[in-house]
Amino acid sequence: MKKSQSLILLLFEFAILCFGLHYLHIGLGLSHSDEMRIIMPILVDIAFLAMFASFGGRLAKLFGIAPMAGKIVLGIIAG
Repeated sequence: MKKSQSLILLLFEFAILCFGLHYLHIGLGLSHSDEMRIIMPILVDIAFLAMFASFGGRLAKLFGIAPMAGKIVLGIIAG
């Protein structure tokens, strides 16, 4: 029971962060400033990949697997 609650909370947290970064990426793309329009979406993408790797490590730890294995698997999926 505890494992399923942790998994649901983890998935909910990941979904909220993904939607937030997605809308931030769209908003930055519509900006009039060249720096905000070109450079900041790249930084948002890097933040998304870091968050995705963190999610993979936490998910792997939840299932009793080495966290680095989860990061690698989700890195392949994101790639």
